[in-house]
Amino acid sequence: MYLNEDLSDDQILITPRYRRVAPSGVAAAFHGKPERKRLDPPSRLFRISTLPDDRIFHGVWWFSHDVFQWLMQESKGDRKTFVKLARMHLAVKFGWSSGMRHIYVIELTRPVFAWVGPARAQKETTAHLKHVQWPGGAEQIFLPNLASKEYRLASDHARLIETYSVLVDYDPREDPLPLET
Repeated sequence: MYLNEDLSDDQILITPRYRRVAPSGVAAAFHGKPERKRLDPPSRLFRISTLPDDRIFHGVWWFSHDVFQWLMQESKGDRKTFVKLARMHLAVKFGWSSGMRHIYVIELTRPVFAWVGPARAQKETTAHLKHVQWPGGAEQIFLPNLASKEYRLASDHARLIETYSVLVDYDPREDPLPLET
């Protein structure tokens, strides 16, 4: 059996177990209904985090190599622009990830089931940014249960390939890029 093969759309998108991820369940993080997909090795997935993290596989939100390549191309290698574009198109509120300073790259070693679809626009809830709405639209991947049950700092289904430190600060109050609501 593949990871998450036994989980239905209703279990993932609606149940209270995953409500901590989004206010009304995982479904609220997607624009439209995400597609349940089997991802096969050697697929590479990317995640951005604020802090250096040894619990990489606990993260449930990832994006594909194609999205990473698009962000790199659009930012022309500029780290600050990369962070701005990632925050905008993946609709990452500051409360969820204030710094977005580290990028983790994993490679699947076994097939897994995940939910894939465009990020829904998110209204910022941080006090000084309540006028901002992150437009979303980039493809995101919801992949729960990736961390190993025996050793929570590893995965039975993926391995860490690379980590990058972005190490830039981005304050949307200084930049007109986010949409005003």
